[in-house]
Amino acid sequence: MEILELVNSIGLVSIIGGVVWLIRLEGKVKRNSEELSRLAEIEKQTAAQEVRISKRDEEMKSLKHSLDEVKDRMEKLENRQMGTAEQLSRMDTKLDILLNGKE
Repeated sequence: MEILELVNSIGLVSIIGGVVWLIRLEGKVKRNSEELSRLAEIEKQTAAQEVRISKRDEEMKSLKHSLDEVKDRMEKLENRQMGTAEQLSRMDTKLDILLNGKE
């Protein structure tokens, strides 16, 4: 009869209130658990996206480096062509002087 004594001392309304509170608490715990699972999935997706972005960053850095090398080569080639054009111009001038001197 200990249960009856406990019910009498606490009161039936208090016990029902306690049970209702526990049921609500269980529902909140389940919702929180579901929300935590959803947030964990979002966190995994974010981490995977960060890895993809990091890889893309590395690819872009590599591409920029390659383009910078190409630019440097093009500038060197352009400088050589300008030098060659100047040499040809001087040679042409010298030929004109020599040809005019023979006439």
